[in-house]
Amino acid sequence: MSLADLRDLVIVIFGVVGIVAMVMILVLTLLVFRRVIDTLNKVAKLADALQGMASLATAGVSLPLLKMVSFFMRLRKGFEGLRKKRKKKEEVVNG
Repeated sequence: MSLADLRDLVIVIFGVVGIVAMVMILVLTLLVFRRVIDTLNKVAKLADALQGMASLATAGVSLPLLKMVSFFMRLRKGFEGLRKKRKKKEEVVNG
């Protein structure tokens, strides 16, 4: 076996090993990609579920809170009106 034949044999072996390595990397990449896609789909479903729960909780909390704030604002306006009326009466009596 001459040096040129040995060189050609090494080139062919490295070529085959390189092709096998590329195929293995491609297969591993596809497997990881598939697993990542499945995980991302599950995360998207979880995010949708959390968004639904958050909007439900917001609707359940914010509506009663708004009603309560509205009640207290009307109550304050009513007391302000009574105070102004009482102040006016005192001015008329004292004035």
